Amino acid sequence: MPHTEAIVLLPELPSSADVRGRPRFEEKWARALSSWGVTSGGPATAGANGLLVVARARDAVASGAEVVLVDGRDRARRLTRAGYQVRTYVARRSGQGSVMLTPVQRVRLGRAVRSRACKRERGDVFCVRPGRRTTLLARHARTPRQVLIAGVRAATGRHYLTVAHRDVATPALVRSAVEAGAGGHVTLIAGGGLRRRSTLLVSPENDARPHIAVKVAPASWADRGLKEQDVLRRLHTTGVETHAPRPLGSGLLGPFAWSAETAASGRPLAEVVASTRHSTNIQSVLEDLASWFTELGAATRTVRTWSGEDGLALRGEHRGLSAVRAALSDVPGVLVHGDVGTGLNVLVDRRSFNVIDWETAAVAELPLTDLLPLACQALALSTGHRSPEDAGHYILELCAGKTPESRWLLSVVDRYCRELQIPPEQVGALASLAWGYQASMRLVHDELIVQEGGVAVPWTTAADSVARNWITYEGLGLSWPALTEGRF
Repeated sequence: MPHTEAIVLLPELPSSADVRGRPRFEEKWARALSSWGVTSGGPATAGANGLLVVARARDAVASGAEVVLVDGRDRARRLTRAGYQVRTYVARRSGQGSVMLTPVQRVRLGRAVRSRACKRERGDVFCVRPGRRTTLLARHARTPRQVLIAGVRAATGRHYLTVAHRDVATPALVRSAVEAGAGGHVTLIAGGGLRRRSTLLVSPENDARPHIAVKVAPASWADRGLKEQDVLRRLHTTGVETHAPRPLGSGLLGPFAWSAETAASGRPLAEVVASTRHSTNIQSVLEDLASWFTELGAATRTVRTWSGEDGLALRGEHRGLSAVRAALSDVPGVLVHGDVGTGLNVLVDRRSFNVIDWETAAVAELPLTDLLPLACQALALSTGHRSPEDAGHYILELCAGKTPESRWLLSVVDRYCRELQIPPEQVGALASLAWGYQASMRLVHDELIVQEGGVAVPWTTAADSVARNWITYEGLGLSWPALTEGRF
């Protein structure tokens, strides 16, 4: 259930909310509202600044509240008859944890039966099309097969949200995004949670491809958007902007902070490389990515020292690598994205690609921080190494020159280091730091969740194993002989 993401669908962010339901229901919604600075527990006030969150539409009708969020679509026509303007969204979680909230459109029954975009669920017919008005369709008797299908879909995470209010028909953030895109429709792609901004994708009329991405967060997060806009402007003055969004501005809208950029299309690299259908294109895509990160490093290369200066986060057992960082010499600083290692922020569209979400970028940080984890983890997925332990072992073997893909990887890293004029004796130290930072991201994520009042769930990545074993692994270590001695 996308509780946190649903709040940006409201006409405006309320100052208070009344949540009515079972204790678990109230607890989940109270936590989501709190993450946006909304207090809950009291009665919904009359007027647009109060919100009622319920599980059944009839409870909302009886309350008389001005703004209602129904956790589901329980007979939304009750709300329409009571004078509310209603919009229902269907929510789906992707395999990578993000959430898509798309308006549901009413169509005539005959057309609904013929259309592939339309589905029967719980006796109703729905057609999912972004940006159209939302209404419940005609009722039909459910067959046993339809009951079974509804149960399967409920188990796989599909959910409905209904927003009803007596004011404007469109949420304020969606309305502003449409205006920024000169009309059209909007789909909300919500990263959600306690540390991600939600993204509104704006498409012009008669064009299914989004043109503008508007990122939304509480006003206290405004610095993230400002930083990202600054980094994107830097990219567009270096001559390597081809594969990065173009900045379009940022600002505040009431209690929300927003920033806008050109939209990128494609599937996350991690999904593409894990699909056998795309295996023939993996090497060429990775080759293009390696070339682009090499160009980016060369274009942003700057002289700097590394002792006594804080850098990207090192946490837990990896804190000891700060001594390795301080001992670096003659290593340049480069513009670093900082969060591309998993491949989720690299979108691949056929053979082209786009690198998105630059809010974690650092202007002058360590080379190899992006390229090495990205290439290694993509190769691990493409060769069928899915579990963190299996992928971690494969990556160590890969970098040590012991796999069929080693020759390509080592040649790419060698070319990168030569282009950036990195001393060969420093490359192993840079690699150990790159994996230390990659492994520390999990711990930094957990810290942020706890700071926001959430509960960190234990999880592991391939980077944990690689960072822990790099220095002592045969052929690797701070000298990385498998690379520097030219065995490949």
